[in-house]
Amino acid sequence: TMLERVVEDEWLVHGFVGALPRASLLWAWDQFALQGWQLAAELAVCCFWLIRHEVRRLDRDDSAGVTELRVAMCVQLQRDAQLEQLQALLAPASAKVRERVGMHAEPQVMVRIPMATN
Repeated sequence: TMLERVVEDEWLVHGFVGALPRASLLWAWDQFALQGWQLAAELAVCCFWLIRHEVRRLDRDDSAGVTELRVAMCVQLQRDAQLEQLQALLAPASAKVRERVGMHAEPQVMVRIPMATN
């Protein structure tokens, strides 16, 4: 239950903002817009796979708690969740979604989100 709450708080509620590198985040948002938000759960699974060694290390550490897990979920992903890795990991789930909704071609749209520079 605590792990579900942390995943929801850190990744899902915030749309992975602050957890993924910018290029990976923008690509993920494009995929959510094209294929639906149900893909976010699949992305969370992929993110856990990327940080699995750190999660296992924390599991063995008796003094580690939720705070350490939250840090690992953001810091580790910023380093390890590169766009190419996420695309490869999410490809099977993405293909299933496209098949389910009748999309047979690969999505080719990339939404540009203007960023204010202050």
